[in-house]
Amino acid sequence: MNKKITPLIVLFVGIIIGFFFYSKKAHIITNIFEELKFNLSKEEILVKNQKIEENLKKGIYKFNNKNYSYKEFSLEESGFKFSKDLDAKPIGYLDVHNNRIILVAYDGTIYSSNKIEEIKNGKLILNKISEPDSNLRIDPNDEMSYRNIKIRDILINNDTVYIVSNRSQLKDDGNYYGSIEVLKGEIKYDKEKIKLSKFFYTDEEFYKFDDWSHTGGRLINIENGNFLLSVADFKLEYPELVEKVSSNQSIAGKTILINEDNHEVFSKGHRNIQGLFYDKNNQVIFSSEHGPTGGDEINIISRGENYGWPKSSYGTLGYEFEGHPRKHKKYGFKEPLYYWWPYNCAPSEITMVNKDFNSNWNNSILVSCLSGNHLNGQSLVRFAFDKKNFQLSRKEQFYIGDRIRDLKYLEKNKVLILLLESKKSLALIFE
Repeated sequence: MNKKITPLIVLFVGIIIGFFFYSKKAHIITNIFEELKFNLSKEEILVKNQKIEENLKKGIYKFNNKNYSYKEFSLEESGFKFSKDLDAKPIGYLDVHNNRIILVAYDGTIYSSNKIEEIKNGKLILNKISEPDSNLRIDPNDEMSYRNIKIRDILINNDTVYIVSNRSQLKDDGNYYGSIEVLKGEIKYDKEKIKLSKFFYTDEEFYKFDDWSHTGGRLINIENGNFLLSVADFKLEYPELVEKVSSNQSIAGKTILINEDNHEVFSKGHRNIQGLFYDKNNQVIFSSEHGPTGGDEINIISRGENYGWPKSSYGTLGYEFEGHPRKHKKYGFKEPLYYWWPYNCAPSEITMVNKDFNSNWNNSILVSCLSGNHLNGQSLVRFAFDKKNFQLSRKEQFYIGDRIRDLKYLEKNKVLILLLESKKSLALIFE
């Protein structure tokens, strides 16, 4: 063989082998690169975050070098009651009705605030408008907060309030059982208790799991009396996990389309959706979802699609199936619109913010984060949504300095409302 040709063949074979290795192990190489980048930039990020915290104390928040007002209020000082014996996680959830914040607390108590404009002027007042429903009350003997706290979401539609519960129950066999249900009732400010009735209920329930953060789900109003409910995977064990999440006969790992007369599985293959938002203008449903270690996702939820969990995940752990795939489409599953790797932000709620709030933010998606890891959490993350090509590009991360349990953007008031879990506070950001 020609001696000049031999090195070229070796080089060519080396390139082929290298490409094959990289395609199979790209996530490992990315992990190493991101770890190195994090270690080099960690101190700089911490200094930047400290400056942000100093600005927050001054009542200032900066988005893209533009100053906004930042108002933070202690929930307890405003009328919210906490238990000394239970870690309030989740602390509660919020929505808006008649220009007031409606807050369902961890124990099922429902509060109403004064007017949004009054809060922007520096005064928050929380009035109790309903004692806890019997289905939502705290068990004084249960110290596991995510199990004991049944509340998983609140939705206001017209004058009706909807509450999502994980339906935790201690039964005679000594096991705690979990499922999901949606209660509804009419908002009345002059009553001591809102009468709640069942809007969605299922006989299916689970008890062989120990992570109750994988229970419950989010609820959104779509159109024409239809609602979409997300249901987590209940942290089931293999092989039951695969069986239940893949089956249309089970609620686990699904989104469910609900109306007054019927319900049906809308999508499946979900691990733990924490945020749902319906973009009415474009008729698109966005979700934010917890992955395992890495693998948090943003998805567009479409009828009949399977999103892969637990067979496909960009998380490094996933479940240790033989040949556990990271890709989704290759195996017949829907690819995420965006995923975190190798570090998660632990997304909570997801919403859309427009250029009325910030001139650079047209068609922006905003995701709130819980703790996360490697300084990815306790933040808001902004994405730009390309409506034409259905693509999402990450733009900025805005450090807030606390676990953001819930998030709402009010277009009318041009204000972001954040429920801060560790500080037990409510925060507003506005011009």
